[in-house]
Amino acid sequence: EQQRAQSVIVVQDAFTTHFEARLVMDVVELLTRLDLRVFVMPFSANGKPLQVQGFLGAFARTAEQQARRLRALQEFDVPLVGIDPAMTLTYRQEYVKTLGAGQVPAVLLLQEWLATRLDTLAIGTLELTDPGFKLLSHCTEKTNAPASPRAWQQVFAAFGLTL
Repeated sequence: EQQRAQSVIVVQDAFTTHFEARLVMDVVELLTRLDLRVFVMPFSANGKPLQVQGFLGAFARTAEQQARRLRALQEFDVPLVGIDPAMTLTYRQEYVKTLGAGQVPAVLLLQEWLATRLDTLAIGTLELTDPGFKLLSHCTEKTNAPASPRAWQQVFAAFGLTL
């Protein structure tokens, strides 16, 4: 139970995996430094580009396969967390619309999950300087997860940083 409570599964997406691999590694390193056990789900496409381009049949098939993988991981009772907002929000919007709410496990945005864990993270172990930061939210994130910027502000503030 204790190991499970200190664990997280990072759900990879096409954008960060293929174009921002360093970001994925940095997230894993940060979470590890916060004394969390990090598991990275093997990459498999979630179908977002198919849905955007209107290939809804192919999207539904891809979504069913990915949802099956996510449900298998959900059985471990470890939070599922995504990095890229547009890809992660696909699970709670397009997947639910296509497959139904009961078929799709919750995949939280990184900042949503971190904001719920601030009191349990080993934040004092990191030495950071605050040059001041600005957040450029993804348009999908702004409209479909409007609390997201506030969650990031809470996370940054917990580390003594200003966003």
